[in-house]
Amino acid sequence: MLTDIAVRKAQVRDKPYKMFDSNGLFLLVTPAGGKLSRFRYKIGGKEKLLSIGPYPEVMLSAARDARDEARAGAQAGRGSSLVRRQLRAQAANYERFSTSRRSIISDIDSNLGR
Repeated sequence: MLTDIAVRKAQVRDKPYKMFDSNGLFLLVTPAGGKLSRFRYKIGGKEKLLSIGPYPEVMLSAARDARDEARAGAQAGRGSSLVRRQLRAQAANYERFSTSRRSIISDIDSNLGR
């Protein structure tokens, strides 16, 4: 299991390499110095790869929590890509709603002379 100290001390190499944690979670250390949390799993017999986020923005504990959530979804038959698409669609709908709401409020304010 990875520790925070081991991740911080990870040295940059000529080629990307992996530091394994547990249950499919690993940290990819790139030649540019990036440290990316990733989760490898299988759903329907096909191998999938979920990018969780860069270290230190996503700490190891948060990456483990995300892995556990994705693992539970995969066991329930939902791929993380499906969940990610649903979240993106919800965010897009919220953004459209929020933008149209702002324009309606500004129209009302301009009509009321504010």
